[in-house]
Formats: sequence, C-alpha cells, structure tokens
Amino acid sequence: MRRITAFLLALAICLGAGCASGGSAVEVCRVLAEEYQTDGRLVEYERVAVREGETELAAAVRALGSGAESARLTNPVSGPGILSCTVSDGTAVVELGGGYAALSGMEQTLVEACCTLTLCALDDVERVSIYCSGKAVAIALTADDMMTEGADTEFYRRELCLYYSDGENFAPDRRSLSVYGSEQAERFAVEELLRAPEGLYSVIPEGTGLLGVTRKGRACTINLSSDFLEKRADTATGQFMAAAALVSSLASLGGISEVLINVDGETAGDYGPLNLSEPLAAFSFICAPEDGEETAAGRLYFEWDGALFGAPCLLPVHDGAEQAVLDALSSAESFGSCRALFSPADELTHAGTENGVCTVTVSRGFFESRMGAELDLALDALTLSLLNLDSVNSVRLRYADGEVPATPGRDLSVPLIQIKSSIIQ
Repeated sequence: MRRITAFLLALAICLGAGCASGGSAVEVCRVLAEEYQTDGRLVEYERVAVREGETELAAAVRALGSGAESARLTNPVSGPGILSCTVSDGTAVVELGGGYAALSGMEQTLVEACCTLTLCALDDVERVSIYCSGKAVAIALTADDMMTEGADTEFYRRELCLYYSDGENFAPDRRSLSVYGSEQAERFAVEELLRAPEGLYSVIPEGTGLLGVTRKGRACTINLSSDFLEKRADTATGQFMAAAALVSSLASLGGISEVLINVDGETAGDYGPLNLSEPLAAFSFICAPEDGEETAAGRLYFEWDGALFGAPCLLPVHDGAEQAVLDALSSAESFGSCRALFSPADELTHAGTENGVCTVTVSRGFFESRMGAELDLALDALTLSLLNLDSVNSVRLRYADGEVPATPGRDLSVPLIQIKSSIIQ
C-alpha cells in the first residue's frame, strides 16, 4: 500500500482537471521539475493543442507519450511510452511499454496519476485501467480518486496471485496492480481468471460470466453465470480446480478468509468434492509463492466416501519437495466431502530419496492408531502423494530407529508402489 496525500495533486484541483477549451486543446498532467516543486506541489497541467484531423483522445495520447513543452515540467509517461489506448463504456484501457515494469514506488505512481488525470479530463472517459505486457497494473482509476482533499487519500498497490493451469497442475501468475475503491481488486481477480495469459489455461468453465462481487469484512461473495454449473468439468479434479482457483486467487489479495460462490444469485450445492452452499476457506496446500520461491506441484490425497481423491496442490519448497508434501499432508484439514488422513502426531519425515526410492520415517502411533481399511487408505494416500513428484518412483516406510513396521496384509520390507484403494478422478 502506498499513500498519496493531497500535496501530490493539489494543482489538479486548483486547475479543474479536464477543461480543454473548445476542443482546440487538451489538458495534460505533467510533473514539475524538482527545482519548481514548491509548497508540496508535484504536478501541473500543460495545454497541448489538438492538431487538425486529430481527436482529443489521440492528442492526449500523443502528448502523454512525448516530452513536455515547458522546461519547468517533465513527463514520466514518456519513458515507458504508450503502446495503445482504447475507450469503451467510459473506460480508457492504456497499454504501457515494458519500461514501466522497471519503475517502482512513486515513479510508478506518477505515471499512473498522469495517465489517469489526463484521460479522465476527456468527455467520454470516466476511469482508466493500465496494462503492461498484457497484464493489468492499475484498474478502474478515476480523477476523483486522485483529487480527494485531505491527507487520508489512500491509493493501494495490491499484490495477488492468480491460479491457472499448465494442463495438469495449478500454475500461479503473480500480479501487482494499483487499485482505488472497494471491491475493484476482487472483481479484477475474478475477471482475469475467466481468461488465461498465453501458455496457460483457465480452469473456469468456458462462457462463465461475472455477475457481481460483494465484500463484507473478511468474507467475499461472488455471483457467477449459469455456465459455471452447466459447463463444469466432467471430473471431480476439474471442478475442484475451478472453485479452488477462485478462492485461492481472492485470498491472495489479503484480508479475505472465506469466499461464497453463488450461481445466478443462488447457492450452487455440490461441486466435485466441495459444497458451494457454504463459504469456502482458503486451502492451506495451495500457496501463493513469493518471487523466486521454489514450489512443488502435485496431488495431496484425501479420503472421500471410502476412496481417495487427489487434490491438486502447490507447495513452497524449503527442505525438499518430499518434505513439503509430508508437511502438507500432516497439516491439511478436511474440506467438503474429503477427510484428511494424517496429523502432526504421525511425525512424517523425509529420510532421503535414492534411485527413486523415497524413505519416510513415521511414528509408531501411525500404525497403532490405524487398522484394516483405514490403514490401507493412509498408506495409499501417502504413497500416491509422493509418487506425484518426479523424483519418486516408490515409497519405503521406517520407524525413526530404522526398524521396519510390521502390519497384516502389507509387506513393508519392500518399497510401496501398489495401491489397494479406489481413486476418484
């Protein structure tokens, strides 16, 4: 979050943003050169003539992309440059050059402010959304957002992680954007999930539309069109990914702990292993990785009506991918129709992987607390969760002292690879 107080844009108020005279000129927001920044004022307007045969929009875009005429003014937008600008339904969509991404802090703020105040001065522009490299960096900004008097004007830099698919597992896409106003970021997150960037795939059913977003405290409610139900994936995994992508993406904005997904204004009932009639909490095993953080994508297996369901996961890797999976299994909570099969008391610890054989140490209580079908489910869930890693071909279980566990119906002296339980796709 960054704060822009009234000193930044005081002149915009004084000059009355948007008063081009008779269509012959446009008012273009510029930044005062440092030696002219007095009384806390950073910006000033410059009148730029509209050329013959040129629209006011074209003149404003041209001026934003070129240097200031006055020596006392500078233009922060001319650095990254404007690649395109279109106006539809009162929103100007601006595509900035890649140089914007190299800016930070106040430099980015001033670029966004100059674009917003200049374009919102035009009669048919009410708000501005700014993109760079095809991704939104600022959404639905208005001149009123920039020109609120007083020292409490808040202008937010929001970080979020959108969850798409690479064809098999979740593929995270981190974003950073400026947003001002309630529920704008939440609406943006959902709308962006409905379309995927190049090389990735949306997990939301095709044709799904966003009908509304409301936020109350830490709870967010989204209302989707009927295609979310009618065109749902034909597998439980696909349906889980669609709902989980919505919940995890919204939760990544911060301040949201539960999401209710409605369809045409009504609760939607069962959706794969999930029950959409109740709000969904964020899933602990779907993380929003930090920049440069290594992650492991795979499946964590839960019990569902006597069978196993593999929930797609995305885990931060600190002590190896195998330990990341074991930690996630131990800490995962039950959800919807799925029951978690492990707890911290099982003391699942990676003891090394050699030639594809992953050795896991467990507590003696792991076997003492389970028998029969319950033990088979736990052994199969543990094995399947680890087999999803490229480095693992089989799983060997041992106690911490190296002793081989003895249990009826399973020879644990050899690595596990055979599965007894049914699997729900």
